[in-house]
Amino acid sequence: MKQKETVFVIPTHRLRDVAQTIEKYDENFWVNGHALKIIVFDDSSIANHEKYYPLLEQTKTVNDVFYVGPQQKEQFITFLNERLRDRKL
Repeated sequence: MKQKETVFVIPTHRLRDVAQTIEKYDENFWVNGHALKIIVFDDSSIANHEKYYPLLEQTKTVNDVFYVGPQQKEQFITFLNERLRDRKL
């Protein structure tokens, strides 16, 4: 049986603390022989995003890190609104 892929998710509204948190988790996963994707779901304000996102971008990790923030959420909401206006649905 094929083992399912492991994904580690970090929900946050305080982006300031996330870069350091990711480094610690990534190091722990690596030391213990785990390879997985890390996804950050950020609910912080636009001002906090602009202030602290560069710290997150500079974070060095072994595992892949994906980020879902204000811009990605706006794109998704726009996509949903376009689909919901489709009369075929």
